[in-house]
Amino acid sequence: MPTTVQQLFRKFEIQEIKKISWGTAFSEKRQGIYVLSTSSNADKHLSITNQPTFDESQIKLWISKIPKFSVDEEKANSIILKNRLNEFWFP
Repeated sequence: MPTTVQQLFRKFEIQEIKKISWGTAFSEKRQGIYVLSTSSNADKHLSITNQPTFDESQIKLWISKIPKFSVDEEKANSIILKNRLNEFWFP
């Protein structure tokens, strides 16, 4: 079920507001939809992977920023959170 970013945006009539490259720090205070692509080209499938990868330190930082972070009413830890995120991955 892979799709390109452009196909996704056209299908749901989403207007792109801001685009940044992987590895670029950014700070956004507004709520919204954030689309992450494994391709450097919005019109092509350049990198399709069967399993997501996670930066363990960033997962732990995310959890530490939200003291009451829970998944299914269970206090979040990196394993629980990565398992839940894996459920949303389309190979």
